[in-house]
Amino acid sequence: MVNFTHTETSTLVDVRNLCVDYVTFDGKVRAVNNVSFHINRGEYFGLGR
Repeated sequence: MVNFTHTETSTLVDVRNLCVDYVTFDGKVRAVNNVSFHINRGEYFGLGR
């Protein structure tokens, strides 16, 4: 679930229990399992590999 809101004091992005699977020739790969986070106005979020 991803929620987007637009008020000054609220959370801009709220992600709960995110799971991401990729299907490959060798089968399914779980890349992300039950990840939750939120991003408030003025905060930064970075993801690297």
